[in-house]
Amino acid sequence: MDWHDLDPASQAWVTYIEAEIARVLPAGFRWQRTVLDVKRQPAQRLGDCGWLIVPPRGRSAGEQNFLLKTSPDGRLFVLTYGNTDAGPQIRFWKQAAVLEMSMLRYCPLGEMVLTVVKTKEPDVHGLT
Repeated sequence: MDWHDLDPASQAWVTYIEAEIARVLPAGFRWQRTVLDVKRQPAQRLGDCGWLIVPPRGRSAGEQNFLLKTSPDGRLFVLTYGNTDAGPQIRFWKQAAVLEMSMLRYCPLGEMVLTVVKTKEPDVHGLT
């Protein structure tokens, strides 16, 4: 599926994202679509849903995952990593890789996902 033929408002865009995640994840990783705003179930817009990418169980406590989400217009991909809920600032800023849709011609979404999950630590939640 070629990304530039897709409308970010369509279900085909979600299919593209999920195909890219599935294509590149290393063995032992799993993923699932999630609703980011529980008040909007089911997800009504692209920006209402995200994709949890769960690594094989690590040594640290808490729930570990990377979170891929898009802007509501589908023009930005944001993949969080290395964040924790230990400490007061977790809700205000996050570490993330960001890819603009226009850059997909140079760097497929799957390449960003693979690079982050292989080189960065996952987010860790449930510590406090």
